[in-house]
Amino acid sequence: MCGIAGMMAVNKSARFTRPQMQLNRSQLHRGPDDNGIMIDQQHGCLFAHTRLSIIDLSQHGHQPMHDYTKRYSIVFNGEIYNFKEIRAELEKNSVHFESESDTEVVLQAYIHWGEKCLPRLRGMFAFAILDRAPEGTKLFLARDRFGIKPLVYSQTPQGFVFASELRALIEAGLVRKKISLTGLGQYLACGCVLQPDTIYEGVYCLPAGHYMIVTPQGGLQLKRWYDVTAQSLLLARLYRDKPYAELVELTRVRLEEAARYHVVADVEVGAFLSGGVDSAAVAALMRRHISGRIRTFSVGFRPQKEVLDESRAARQTAEFIRAEHYPLILAPGHIRESFDPFIDALDQPSIDGFNTFLISETAGKLVKVALSGLGGDELFGGYTYFRDILKFNKILLPGIFSKAEGLIPMRLIKCLSYYGLTPYQAVNHFRQYHSWAWLRKITLRDLQTNLAWGKDEPELADLARMGLAELNGYLCSTLLRDSDVLSMAHSLEVRPLLLDHELVEHALALPDHAKIRQGREKSVLLDAVGGLIPPGCGQRKKTGFELPFKDWMRGPLKEKFRDAFNGKSALELFKPKFRERVLRNGDSGKLTRWDWQWFVLLSWLDRHRIDLE
Repeated sequence: MCGIAGMMAVNKSARFTRPQMQLNRSQLHRGPDDNGIMIDQQHGCLFAHTRLSIIDLSQHGHQPMHDYTKRYSIVFNGEIYNFKEIRAELEKNSVHFESESDTEVVLQAYIHWGEKCLPRLRGMFAFAILDRAPEGTKLFLARDRFGIKPLVYSQTPQGFVFASELRALIEAGLVRKKISLTGLGQYLACGCVLQPDTIYEGVYCLPAGHYMIVTPQGGLQLKRWYDVTAQSLLLARLYRDKPYAELVELTRVRLEEAARYHVVADVEVGAFLSGGVDSAAVAALMRRHISGRIRTFSVGFRPQKEVLDESRAARQTAEFIRAEHYPLILAPGHIRESFDPFIDALDQPSIDGFNTFLISETAGKLVKVALSGLGGDELFGGYTYFRDILKFNKILLPGIFSKAEGLIPMRLIKCLSYYGLTPYQAVNHFRQYHSWAWLRKITLRDLQTNLAWGKDEPELADLARMGLAELNGYLCSTLLRDSDVLSMAHSLEVRPLLLDHELVEHALALPDHAKIRQGREKSVLLDAVGGLIPPGCGQRKKTGFELPFKDWMRGPLKEKFRDAFNGKSALELFKPKFRERVLRNGDSGKLTRWDWQWFVLLSWLDRHRIDLE
């Protein structure tokens, strides 16, 4: 795992500035083991790299890396789990290797197959390759299938720039620190900025499953290289008439294969444990492929009324799989001390991620790699509201409860609003937490209304369409983005085993009855890992890594909360009556989950010194 950055200048005769030549400085946390820079003045290109050594720990893995002809150079971030298989295939074609790294395999695969190398790569990745071709220099950039690894870019008057994190481009002076009203509106509505947008104007994410070709003259070609739906539909036709027992066995095979690949490393691999099914399954599968010690990590807290503390369940799972377990029990003082570093680590605001930041701090002191259970609920139908969508979008009349707020529970109002929506649309509706009409009532900004949810796929089963919506939206723009930036703040690589692309294609191809069976959610996953996880694990109340935000805002973070809502950013963003109401609620202890969303945003704007005017 690493940090990458670079620039292709419009004017080759222009000299790179000192801040530009120090592009890797602001990403050293992503790669404390090594760093390098390449300045190719002749071709107007600069590459910067910071390295967290996971595979081939020697200096042979140093980046930027070049082929022996010096025509090609690469900066690579990620892990290719099947790199040995690809290497063997290339060696049969007389390709010679100088290192044992997966980076060199990616470089040689591109030299040999061009962009057609991408479907051969199994793993998570973002990389850039400079091709000094005789007919003209070009820059090739690519991102993995689901956007596990980040890659942001911008076209500036000086040239094309890219990096793993926004902060690298900001601190090098390559892009302006100007807030995008589209990005700000998306955060206020959804708790995240939806990719490919970012919080900064003129800066974008390379979409997941896409590659880009850039030329010095400013030419930019963006192309999609992976379509999960097409692959899943092929399998769905095969699975349609298969008995449930066979679907369970196929799921078990895919899980085992994904686990075998995801433990590939030259360093120790650990795992996150939340106490739920997904993380327990991942840790148990990891145990089957690692004979020695494994370490697991969990977050717990003192008894709270707001959410369930799952640290005891996590410990029971660790004991069951014979893991060395490290629980982090959060005290008020720890929360106070960790909040500002958490905000500093965010390169753009997010309603989520504090849990990842905290657990990664503990894990990063002992291991370089940790597996996570991200994706299980999305792919195997684990969210309760999935069942609500299936039930309520078919049987209720539209509009009759539009003014029922205050008379019936909000959860029921939300369910009623699913009527007439496709499963894909209903998920996107669920993930838009606040309406534009309401946001206009509380803010002083003229917010943009672009929500890039992606494409519906009506040929998939209903639960698969919901999973696809989550994959394109919440998972990509919140969970995976936060998982990367906040774990790498502690130099920790997180691998979401359940997002192995062949397992994802399999999960989206499964019929609905295999996922929710006789009232049991994630049925096929539970039966596939039966005997590997503690008895009763699947019957526990689902909470994941939820944290008692309301208790913290009225407790250890109370002063920071008041400062945020009395600060410059709050005065520029929110209307006075709304600010006053939130502050009164803070004093009376009547805060809501959404107040955390505003709190994080205001804290981020203030600490990063961003002016909304």
